[in-house]
Amino acid sequence: MTSPNKALEVQLQMKQNAEELHDFMKELESWEKDIKQVDSELRKQSGAPEENLPPIRNEAYRKKKKSKTKVPSKKTTEENQKNKIKSYDYEAWGKLDVDRILEELDKEDSTHDSVSPDSDSEEDGIRIDQEKAIAEKEKVITALNDFFNAIILKQYL
Repeated sequence: MTSPNKALEVQLQMKQNAEELHDFMKELESWEKDIKQVDSELRKQSGAPEENLPPIRNEAYRKKKKSKTKVPSKKTTEENQKNKIKSYDYEAWGKLDVDRILEELDKEDSTHDSVSPDSDSEEDGIRIDQEKAIAEKEKVITALNDFFNAIILKQYL
């Protein structure tokens, strides 16, 4: 089989599996409702009082956890939104100038880092910054290569 046909078959299989799962969950929910109804009818017939059972485990914990979520500061949120590139915006990723970003990071690092006390000149300090920049650049290039490989692989699914 050719790869486009294989990809379509896999996609069709995934869709069918999702539909089966959805149908199963619907049937399970209706079964649960039926059982609860029968259970309540049997309890009424026997004259036993209905029990107020505690909530399903961790339900209260989840509610507390949701209410305790941190609210990020407005300034950082605005900065992140302004600088963030959407994952599906391939043109923006293509236009991204990694070298410029690395230079900005190096400038920030150089203002925060001082020259090592063992060095006699500033060249040693610059070399360290260049080594950091090269290492950071390699990380970024590797990440971008992985990203583009994922995009290429996604086309075949």
